[in-house]
Amino acid sequence: MPMRNSKSWNSLMDDFRIEQKEKARLVLGMSHRNVGSWTTMVNGISQNGDHQPAPDIFFRMLDAGSRRNDLAIFSILSACARIGALETGFWNQNYVRPNRYKVSRQIGPALVDMYSKCAKTYYADNMFRELLGIAGRYGWATHGCSEQALHCFNITRKGEQKQVKSEGRSKICSSNGDVMESDANIVREPITCGDKKLLVLDLNGLLVDVGKRSCTKRPYCDDFLKFCFERFHVGVWSSRTRKNVDKVVNFLMGDLKENQNLVFCWDQSHCTETGFKVMNHWYKPLILKELKKLWNKHEQNLPWEKGIFNESNTLLLDDSPYKALCNPLHTGIFPSSYTREDLNDNSLGPGGDIRVYLEGLVLAGNVQKYVELHPFGQPAITHRNPFWGFYRKVYDTVVANMKQKEFLEYV
Repeated sequence: MPMRNSKSWNSLMDDFRIEQKEKARLVLGMSHRNVGSWTTMVNGISQNGDHQPAPDIFFRMLDAGSRRNDLAIFSILSACARIGALETGFWNQNYVRPNRYKVSRQIGPALVDMYSKCAKTYYADNMFRELLGIAGRYGWATHGCSEQALHCFNITRKGEQKQVKSEGRSKICSSNGDVMESDANIVREPITCGDKKLLVLDLNGLLVDVGKRSCTKRPYCDDFLKFCFERFHVGVWSSRTRKNVDKVVNFLMGDLKENQNLVFCWDQSHCTETGFKVMNHWYKPLILKELKKLWNKHEQNLPWEKGIFNESNTLLLDDSPYKALCNPLHTGIFPSSYTREDLNDNSLGPGGDIRVYLEGLVLAGNVQKYVELHPFGQPAITHRNPFWGFYRKVYDTVVANMKQKEFLEYV
C-alpha cells in the first residue's frame, strides 16, 4: 500500500473477514491500530462462526489501550452468548453502566441473548423490561403517536434520573455516612462454584458501634474487611432497617463494597419474625437470620444458583446467638459485642482472635467440623442453655409457621 494508516488496514481486513479469517488476523501485525481495527476483527470472526477466539482478541485489544465502543461491546457479548462465557459477559455488563453507555438497541438485545443462552432468565427478564421502554418510544414515534411516545420517554427518563440520583447519593454517603437508598443496580458476577466460603457479617456489635448520633468504626475494621474480601465471598446481614443498613455499610465500606464485590446486603426484611421479644429487652422483637434462605436462593438476585452454598461452606458472624436459633449447629460463631468504650480492642487486627479464627477457617475443608473443633465466643443456644424452655417455644413456633406456609403453598 502506498499509504498505510488505520483506515486502509481496516478496509483490507473488512474484505478479508468474509471468507479468509486467518488473513483478518493481520491486525496483530498492523503498525496503526485503533478500536475499529480490533472491533472489525472480533466482529468478523464471530460472523464466520469462529466465536472461541473472540474473548482473547477482545482482551488483547484492552491490553493495547484501546477503549471499548458500542460495536466492540456488542461483538463480544454476541460471542459470549454463543460460547457460554457468562463471566466475560458479566464483566462487560458491569462496564456499561458506570461508564455511561446507553443500553442501546444493539447492546440491549445482545445482553438478553447472552443471559438467555446462559440460562440466566432473571437477568434476561430485567433487561427485556428495560428494552421495552426504548422500543416503546421508537414504536410510538414511528407511527406518529407523539403523545404516547412522550409518555413512554418520560417514564424511562424518570427511571434513569432515579438511578443517577441513587448513584450520586451513594458517592456522597460513602464519605459522610448519611442515610441513602439501596443501590442495587450493579450486576454481580455469578458465583459458579464454592471456591471460597461464604462469610455472612453482622454490623452493629461486630464491625461498628452504632449510636443514636454517630457510628464508631471498630479498630482495624478497614484492614479486616480487605482480608475478608480477599479470602471469602462476603455478604452483610443486619437486623436493622434498610435505610440504617445502607447508612452503616457506606460508612464502613464506601466503594469497597462494589470494587471487592459484596455479594449481598440484607436487612431486617429478610429476617424471620417470631412474635416473641428478646429476653430482658421487652421492646425488642426477637428475629432470626435463617441461613437456609441464602442456601435455597430466597431471592433471585443472589449471584449464585441453589446448592452452591450450604452448611459445609457458610459461616455467620453475629454477636447475638439467638438469631441463629434455627440454623444447623456449628454454622455460626458469636463474638462478644464491641462497644466504643473498648479502646484497646484488637479482635479484627493482625493476631486478633477473630482474624486468627478466620485465617484458620480459610484452610479448613468443612465449616461445621472446624467450628465444632474450635469453639469461639458466646455459646450457641442449645438445650444446654439455662433458658432453653423459652427458646424451645420460639423454635417450635417458627417450625410450625414454616410447615403451615409450606402446606398453603402446596395447596
